[in-house]
Amino acid sequence: MRGGARTLVLAALLPALARGAQVEVFGELRASGVALLGTASQFGPTDAPGPCGPTPPADGGAYLSGTAVLVASAPHFRHQVGLSAGYYSIVCTDSMRRPVGGLDYRGRHQLGPRTALTASLRASLDMFDRTLDLRIGTVVPEQTLQQPDLVAGTLFLLGSSELELEHLLSRRYGLRAGLSMQTLQMFADVARLSEFTTLGPMTAAQAQLTGFRLGPAHRLELTLRYRVSHFHPVTLARDKPPWAVPPAHDASARLGWERSLDARWTLRAEAGLALAHQDHLCLSGSLTGSCSIDELAPGVRGADRPPLGELPLGARTTGIFLGEAAVRRWDRRWAVEAGFTRGYEPNPWAGALDLVNRLQLAMVLRPNPDLQVRGNALVGHHGHTSPARIAPALQAEHLPFTAPQNRTMIMFQGALAVDWAAWGSVAWFVQADAQVFAIRGEAVLDRDSEGTARSVRQVGAFPQEGEVFQTLWRLGLQCGIRLQRQESPREQGLLQAARAIP
Repeated sequence: MRGGARTLVLAALLPALARGAQVEVFGELRASGVALLGTASQFGPTDAPGPCGPTPPADGGAYLSGTAVLVASAPHFRHQVGLSAGYYSIVCTDSMRRPVGGLDYRGRHQLGPRTALTASLRASLDMFDRTLDLRIGTVVPEQTLQQPDLVAGTLFLLGSSELELEHLLSRRYGLRAGLSMQTLQMFADVARLSEFTTLGPMTAAQAQLTGFRLGPAHRLELTLRYRVSHFHPVTLARDKPPWAVPPAHDASARLGWERSLDARWTLRAEAGLALAHQDHLCLSGSLTGSCSIDELAPGVRGADRPPLGELPLGARTTGIFLGEAAVRRWDRRWAVEAGFTRGYEPNPWAGALDLVNRLQLAMVLRPNPDLQVRGNALVGHHGHTSPARIAPALQAEHLPFTAPQNRTMIMFQGALAVDWAAWGSVAWFVQADAQVFAIRGEAVLDRDSEGTARSVRQVGAFPQEGEVFQTLWRLGLQCGIRLQRQESPREQGLLQAARAIP
């Protein structure tokens, strides 16, 4: 298998090698101890008591990983291919004990003095842990033993790719066209998973066209985007084959502005309008023609607490005002980027499009060539509607089997890492990371148009639904040693960026 991978890489780079490109190879091996602490029910065996008991409060073990990067460059092109592999050896939790692997490719080719083509491909192979079952509402944190039909332990492939062509029409005006794709594929028998699981395979393809005008220190852009996303969550997969589930569509138009204050500082802002159309949330309508068993629901959104700041534009269509604001600062000693974004994003965990408000910060500090400090933090507010399963399961043919259920999630993720090159190619590193998820699923009652509950029939109960958020948190710490082929100053940070695994 290794020989086949090398053959594919060399075949892809053969045209570059034939034209006298400079070829460099970089690599690293990392070995570390891992300590984990978090909310109850995250740790322990899946379906039987293990060496640490049914629900230990913490876990730990070891992690071994390696990354190799091949770079071929010349004045008119650059190709970079990275392969990563690793293994988590966790003591108590079987769903965290797993191999991981990934691929990272980035390329740029100058087709002419005014035309450039860029491409990227990133894929990672991993397994879901119990955090996901807690987040999507198929497990109550207080229960002592997990059930065998959970997502935890399921192998999945997460991938993204992008191809972009940019052409300067003149010194001041240009066009940029791009195609991109995101995918999540699960290697599991859907029949064994809980029918209330809204996770499932997803494929999203996007086309984008941007016209821009260049100034002495600023840039103006007008961007049109269209995306089609196909979701096949377990909730629908039990009754509908993939071809019977219609895709979701979203499109946007936005105006962007970017200004370079000097060689180090850059400001960017975007604003526009986005529309989303989600027929798959209305596969099984009620007798009244509504998408929901609740006649108070106007369309694909549930009646209670729909996503904030959204405009209903029909029975299947919604709209939002989107935006982005960012500031970047960079030099060889330190770099920082902070920004806020708002928009629609495909979410395979929800089986639908997410309305995301996200605030994020990333920084790199290099006091000297041997010491590097990296940190990042992200706070997100996610609002979406999932195709939730009706409970109790009634077999009458005239009754729907799903109804749109609004969900709100607030999340925080952050990491801080210190890397010190002690001598030569040997470095020590310490990395701490944290994540917090607070999620709430709204009740969906069987109500008539006047709001009177006709029965207690509703969607599958979401843990602590209603006013209370279900909160899940985890802290992790890694301490270890890293062996690497020394990077040149111009390639500083290349190995960290090319890692395609956690």
